[in-house]
Amino acid sequence: MKTERILEIVATHLTDEYGRAWVHAPGTQAMGKLQAPGHHISIGGWYPDLLALRDGDLVVAGVACGEGSDYLAGLGRALTFRRGAHYSFLAGEVHKTRQYRDTALDSGLGVISVSPDERLDVQFPSPSNLPLENDVHRELEILSRCNVRRRFASLSFNHPIHFVAPIMAIRPDAPQSKQEVASLLMERWGFSGSRTEAWWSCFYGALFLGLIRESQTEEETLNLSELGVQVRNALLERNSAAELRELVNKRVPLLDHAPDVALVLRGLYLAEPDVSLMVRILRTLEPTGVGVEKLILRTLEIYPNTAVNLFFRAEEHDTVLELLRGARYRELFEPEFARKAMLQGVYGPFKRQMIHLGFLRSGCPTWSEPEKYDPGEDLWIPRG
Repeated sequence: MKTERILEIVATHLTDEYGRAWVHAPGTQAMGKLQAPGHHISIGGWYPDLLALRDGDLVVAGVACGEGSDYLAGLGRALTFRRGAHYSFLAGEVHKTRQYRDTALDSGLGVISVSPDERLDVQFPSPSNLPLENDVHRELEILSRCNVRRRFASLSFNHPIHFVAPIMAIRPDAPQSKQEVASLLMERWGFSGSRTEAWWSCFYGALFLGLIRESQTEEETLNLSELGVQVRNALLERNSAAELRELVNKRVPLLDHAPDVALVLRGLYLAEPDVSLMVRILRTLEPTGVGVEKLILRTLEIYPNTAVNLFFRAEEHDTVLELLRGARYRELFEPEFARKAMLQGVYGPFKRQMIHLGFLRSGCPTWSEPEKYDPGEDLWIPRG
């Protein structure tokens, strides 16, 4: 039986058992057939073929092997996944898994055996003793909230006010089409083109902050969330929509110029998982500031997936993981590689947003042009 079929059968089982499963199978035919969404979450520098959340809190990770697969190598990868998963398993054809079942179970691994008629025999030992808030669990929670590969730090706006623009364009009492919202944003906020980077950054920012929802019943329509209605009312209580638009033209930090608006947005940002984690990590480091190298290495120690997803371009993740597996950390910060691999948003727009809301001091350097970025000069100074 081909690996793709094993993957499909086991993903269906995990979805039936736990409500949802994620697969990592680039370049295979399985991705076109599977109902399960994809993931790019690694453990020990390797991507599990399958991930799930059991009982909402326990991470399940596994390797799928089929015809022609190296089951011993699969067993080794499954053992690696125990570092970040409460349950780790090896899945494959029953006549093959039978050879490794005792070794796997004795090593704390589960075994999922698939018979020729596609029936499953599932055996799991007790879960590994991992902290509830581990790296993989956190990433799966983010995927559950918003099943897109983009992250908040990748969005292209310098000013946080842009992310509340959609809630000014959507009527609180009725859903509106994305096209209609895009047209209003072009007209009132000066965005160009309904499918430009500006529109998508605006849309994803509001989505990540929980201000809007995509309709579950109508395609291409948007609703204000309950939080979106509350934030809209709070902002319009003291400011008109036109006055809010004008704030983006001010050069001084928003917290200094319009503290009432900034405090509302600070609360929203602190509820966004990547922002809250960044603020927590910054508070554990020197109050005089740290370089981006120390910031990333500290994040890698605690939340390696978040560090990779938050700081580096998706196209460079495989290269970054290869460097991490070889403990070649210094190479991540060589200027030529950093300019190519790091997300421009991290040292540009995202950093400027953090300054506007008072998480960072206004003296922190930022860059608009990737070719001029110097990681050696990238200093992050928390604002007290």
